[in-house]
Amino acid sequence: MDRIRSYVVEAQGIFAPYLVAILAEAGLDVVHVGNSMDLQLMSHLAPDLLFVDLDYVDADPLESIRMTRFMLPHAVICVYTGDARPAWAAACHLAGANCVLTKRAEGEEIVEGIRRALAVGAYTDKRYETPESPTC
Repeated sequence: MDRIRSYVVEAQGIFAPYLVAILAEAGLDVVHVGNSMDLQLMSHLAPDLLFVDLDYVDADPLESIRMTRFMLPHAVICVYTGDARPAWAAACHLAGANCVLTKRAEGEEIVEGIRRALAVGAYTDKRYETPESPTC
């Protein structure tokens, strides 16, 4: 994988060290770790990948994704969330997220999701699949 510039948003600071380590092991350059959706800074740094813990953003989560997609049209947006409802994953994708991961994902799954999103433009954690939902 080419060096991908990544930006991590994690408001509580709990998962940030873990996520930074996983991204670094995957060969991604972490250019910034922040605790808020600072759209001006994101736009200035223009990361290739935005990895955001969506559970504690300081604004409406779906609107935050929409605004980020507007400001960073070419970035891969990865959402990390504790909400495991398939409808939530669909809403995140519709708002502009390329990758939706649950907080139950292991490190290897996070890396695989990011790689898949970078390669084909989308990835949804397998935990969102329900018996009645189709798999991609």
